[in-house]
Amino acid sequence: MSSRALAVAFGVLVACGSEPAKEAPKPAPGPPRGLQFKVVDDGSPFMNGIYLHLGQTAGSAAEPEAEGITAVVDKWRANNGVAHTDPYLTASSRTALVAYFAKLATKATKFVVPGGRELGYEQPKPGIWRSYFLFAKVELDPTAIAKVEALEDPENGARVVLELTPAGAKQFGELTTRITGHKLVAIVDGTVRSAQVINDPLTEGRATIQVVNDDPAVRSSELHALAALIATKPE
Repeated sequence: MSSRALAVAFGVLVACGSEPAKEAPKPAPGPPRGLQFKVVDDGSPFMNGIYLHLGQTAGSAAEPEAEGITAVVDKWRANNGVAHTDPYLTASSRTALVAYFAKLATKATKFVVPGGRELGYEQPKPGIWRSYFLFAKVELDPTAIAKVEALEDPENGARVVLELTPAGAKQFGELTTRITGHKLVAIVDGTVRSAQVINDPLTEGRATIQVVNDDPAVRSSELHALAALIATKPE
């Protein structure tokens, strides 16, 4: 065999034995699209522990990442007389809260979000974000919605009213019966948009998300944008 033939044969062997081209890494998944209802795990040992930790280290040089993070306790009393307390954190941005929780998780296992739970985030007003400690289970999703309406009047304020399907209405009634006295959050495209205490079972097949803003024009714009987001079924 000529040297040229050897070279060609060797080249073929090398090509056949080489590693296949690697696929480009897939982008990290974004937040879930559409509407989800989830239950707040109020009074949890996880958030109580973080509340105590932040109170002990606030302003400490040992934890500079806590700069701008504030621990707050939400309190309410349900119609059945049971008192609830729910610690949460606030900061000027969602990014700051996410980073702080992530940093805490590297310090001790008690600060790692336990299985079946997750953190949610809401912007209740410009420049302020807060956390929620949630059960990870999605209680209702867009398949439970039959109709979405954006309504606004002086008596009831700005709100998105969700008409539920018969199956969704049954599921929602059972859910609100089970969690009476606790908070239910509505999450749209990964951000908490509403959180309310469920004082009584809601069995009429409707759910409401209030939109609050002191500026009427901004409130109206946010109301219709939110309704459009919810009405758009995720692919």
